[in-house]
Parts: sequence; structure tokens; C-alpha cells
Amino acid sequence: MSRKNKFIENINLAKVEKDLELIYKSELCYYYKDAKISNPYNSDGLIESGKLKLIMELKYDKNLQEKSVQCETLIQALYYISKQNLSTSLPISVTGSDPPPNKRNHISKIIIIKFTVTFQ
Repeated sequence: MSRKNKFIENINLAKVEKDLELIYKSELCYYYKDAKISNPYNSDGLIESGKLKLIMELKYDKNLQEKSVQCETLIQALYYISKQNLSTSLPISVTGSDPPPNKRNHISKIIIIKFTVTFQ
């Protein structure tokens, strides 16, 4: 089984949001061997490796096609970023998946949003 297929299978087997968090962190650590992972302010995760700073805000069993859920996810990510008291620009990726409990054999939507935020 390919790494990608195993990743998707693991996401489909997730039972709670914490499972998704661990799956994403494991996958990122595979590609970023020197990654430091923390959960500041009870966020879903901050992963740092070299110049990479990735704040994770994951959703489980939410419809990420709904604008209100997209907004909720982005607002939470921005909240955690603002708590970091950053004084420089930070590239951000927000990821999420919403596998419905009754359809574990597919992922209905994965979003990856990238943008840059500057705090002064």
C-alpha cells in the first residue's frame, strides 16, 4: 500500500478529532525529521522545522464546504496565531478533513488554505 493510500486509510479510520491530529502530525514528522511539535494554548498543533511554522486547526465530522465552518476554522487558527505575539510575517497552512461517520471509505473534503499574516 502506498504512503498516500495508508494516510487516507488512517484518516478514514479516525474516530475523533484527536485521531486526525495524531495522523497529520505523524505524517508531517515523516517528511520533516527535525520537526518540533507543541500544542500552545490547546491548539491542534504547532509544527516547527527550520523556517516552517505550521499551525494546525483540524475539524472532525464537520462539513468544510459550509462557509460558516470554513470561517470558524480560520478564526480559530488566527486566534492561536495572535496568541503567539508574532512580530513578523508568518506563512500559514490550515488543514482539515471531514470524513462522515457513515462513509468511512472516502474523504468528502480536505481543504488546505495558505496565506500570510503579519502582526505588528
